[in-house]
Amino acid sequence: MSVKVIFVDDKGMVYLLCPFCGGGSKRPIEQFPYIHKPVTISCSCGNTYDVQIDARKTFRKKTSLEGLYAKLVSPGDFERMTVVNLTLSGCGLLASDEPALNQGDWIKLVFKLDDAKRTEIKRKAVVRKVIGNYIGCQFTATAVYDPDIGFYLRTK
Repeated sequence: MSVKVIFVDDKGMVYLLCPFCGGGSKRPIEQFPYIHKPVTISCSCGNTYDVQIDARKTFRKKTSLEGLYAKLVSPGDFERMTVVNLTLSGCGLLASDEPALNQGDWIKLVFKLDDAKRTEIKRKAVVRKVIGNYIGCQFTATAVYDPDIGFYLRTK
């Protein structure tokens, strides 16, 4: 059986539904030792099943969008990257080489969506996470809502 992703509601509660008996329960997020990793749930019916708790506040879409990035402070040449996930507020990307970036660095991103118009996205972002060649970043607040990214996230 595959791992089902369950989202946390705005009150910090996780709603579980057993795939075997249909029994449901709700638990506070604090009861789960791991967020964003599979957790085995034991149901009162005696069966167990795996879920992954997702506490993100916005939907994250998996992507494979080629593009470029560069540091804003003492910028060098643009480096190649692939946007591997995208939300309204940020993205995760894989740099082609080990990035010379740290948490808190500001970068400029340029990539095209794989929509019918091949919409070009240009954003400034702050680096929130660097793990190997993976970079998690948050877009700067240029607009409350980006219609191009918003529409893209709602398709496919």
